[in-house]
Amino acid sequence: MRHSLPSYLRLATLEELPHTIFKTQEWQVNQSTDWNNENDLRDIRAAFDAWAHAVIAKDRNAIEPFHDDGFLVTLPDGTLLDKDGHIALEIAAGMKVMDTLNLKTRRCGDLILVWARRFLRGTISPTVAGTTLHEGWVEASTMDKGFEQADFSVWRRASDSTLKCLAFELTMLG
Repeated sequence: MRHSLPSYLRLATLEELPHTIFKTQEWQVNQSTDWNNENDLRDIRAAFDAWAHAVIAKDRNAIEPFHDDGFLVTLPDGTLLDKDGHIALEIAAGMKVMDTLNLKTRRCGDLILVWARRFLRGTISPTVAGTTLHEGWVEASTMDKGFEQADFSVWRRASDSTLKCLAFELTMLG
């Protein structure tokens, strides 16, 4: 007895593949223009610089607009923080330096994927209740001398063309 799968569970045949999402105009996977578009690099770097300036100034009103309303960040221990939690953590750290060292982008439809490496230095290593970061985001001596962080983030342009960060994932490099 032969069973057939519902059409939505069936794998595409080789003849059907050219008509799948991977060949649509919205998602051209192999186009070199998707990577490191000059305008995206410029705009993302400007957004990171303005965000850093706002965090260093502890200006919550200037920090908020960079976050999409549904924003989530993954901390190094796997903890997810929402927009309010992330902003509170940034302000609590008393950041003094937030330099972007390296930046790569890839446009996928309306989204911009961003890989960055930064040098950070702050005054306090804030704890995050309920996480393995109970001894601080990084050790106090590390926060004082500074450290590198790699991150991956997803951005979109709002209707007014400003950039909004939807998600951020952090990796401490030392």
